[in-house]
Amino acid sequence: MFGTLCANRTRRWAAGIAGGLLTLAVSAQAQPDVAFPYPAAIPTTPLADYGDAPDNYPARYTPPFDTVLGRFPTHHATSNSLYGLPGGHAVRTRFEQLGTLISRERGPVDPGDPDTIENFVDDDFDDGLVGGPCVGGVAVLANPTSVTLTFEVTLSADAPVVDRYLNVAIDINHDGRWDDSTGPLPEWVVPDFLLPPLTPGTTTLVTTPPFYLPLGMSPAWLRVALTRERVVDIVPVDATGWDGSGRFQYGEVEDHLIATELLAAASAAAQASATASASASAFAVAVASANANATAIAAACAQADAFAFAIANSCAAA
Repeated sequence: MFGTLCANRTRRWAAGIAGGLLTLAVSAQAQPDVAFPYPAAIPTTPLADYGDAPDNYPARYTPPFDTVLGRFPTHHATSNSLYGLPGGHAVRTRFEQLGTLISRERGPVDPGDPDTIENFVDDDFDDGLVGGPCVGGVAVLANPTSVTLTFEVTLSADAPVVDRYLNVAIDINHDGRWDDSTGPLPEWVVPDFLLPPLTPGTTTLVTTPPFYLPLGMSPAWLRVALTRERVVDIVPVDATGWDGSGRFQYGEVEDHLIATELLAAASAAAQASATASASASAFAVAVASANANATAIAAACAQADAFAFAIANSCAAA
């Protein structure tokens, strides 16, 4: 079974096989608000675009990671930046953005947030991620497996022609932070990816370079930043990689709780399909072998009959 395994962000997700091709559909599923005692946003927090991954609040993972505390640098005055920087945010959002929706606020718990969602949930007008994780050209998935993500990037009609970058971090080991030093795989999965030239006034689909992602049964927090600056020019990254923090002058920051369990479902479905195909092939070989044996037996019987007939004729002549 060959094709493209891809989780598309639609209203609901499902995995199935049709015509020998495994297809997936997934959405950023709406989550009920949880009444946490958030501190009020303070006026000194700059108006900008922030993420919404939990910062010192439950990560909302499923078992066995349901007790994990999210320590993602989202608040402007976060205590969770590995580099002592403010939570990841983009100051100016008019010229370039992810998707077509964006909200500028004074942090993730601003009561005046235009999207009306001020809790740490997967919302906040996050519409840039439109495809992925996607796997192409494989029959059965490995674990971890090579995947890509696809984002919509929108430029205003008066956007300047400049270099722009995508950076993506995923909490692969589900420890509640983006930190390359604590897991088996890098969590800064897309580092300073230079986008191809984009045309002002258009929305373009941009696919990341491939990276490795485990087939997990729990969702994981992802942060993507569209910026004009490289992360390495803003954040003094070391072996821990980009932790999602930093102030960027232009662009947008989005957080998504991605459903990596779809990859596990895809792997199981692909494995089942491959097993069924192998069984069908083995059965076809067995049938062909049986037919060949039956033909050989029939030929032997015909030869035996001919030999007996020849002997009978010979005896009659004698």
